[in-house]
Amino acid sequence: TGCGGSPSTITVGTGTGTLTNTSYPAPYGNWYYGARHQILFLASELQALGFSGGQITSLAFKVQLISGNSLYPDFTIKLGCTNLTSLSTFESGLVTVFGPQNITISTGWNTHTFSNGFDWDGTSNIIVEICFYDPSGYTYNSSTYYTATSFPSVVWVNQDGNPGICTVNTSNGYSPNNTYRPNIQFNTCGG
Repeated sequence: TGCGGSPSTITVGTGTGTLTNTSYPAPYGNWYYGARHQILFLASELQALGFSGGQITSLAFKVQLISGNSLYPDFTIKLGCTNLTSLSTFESGLVTVFGPQNITISTGWNTHTFSNGFDWDGTSNIIVEICFYDPSGYTYNSSTYYTATSFPSVVWVNQDGNPGICTVNTSNGYSPNNTYRPNIQFNTCGG
């Protein structure tokens, strides 16, 4: 479908911190065979950046350094709306907007264009889920930039030998890293 408004890019997070190549959260984290993340963004944050609702057509994470593999098999992105203002467990009911497909990352912003745009109502908080599984094994996490939030904003699970990791609901994410939210860009249609 076409864009119903003026396209724009909303960048959430200006932090310059990065985690080690074995630490989480890591959108491109291959220290284990696979990883599932859910990341919370508040409507108030998006509104403060000038996004008041409309269609999200892609998102991007910014890589500082590639460690290990640059290929991520069966990379999947889901989005959903929520009233939650913090995350402590995985939430259900999210919609697949990207993948599963193999992706290759590079340093800088890595944009993932959705097969179906996600219509945001402008008032609900947004959960972004990313998941992948690499049957060939593990290497290291590629470092992405993050910004610390004042609330628990990330949950994740990482496991070896489990191709079904994208359905695992038990998080092994823990404080304080669950406030280290990866910087993100939302590309939108507005309107």
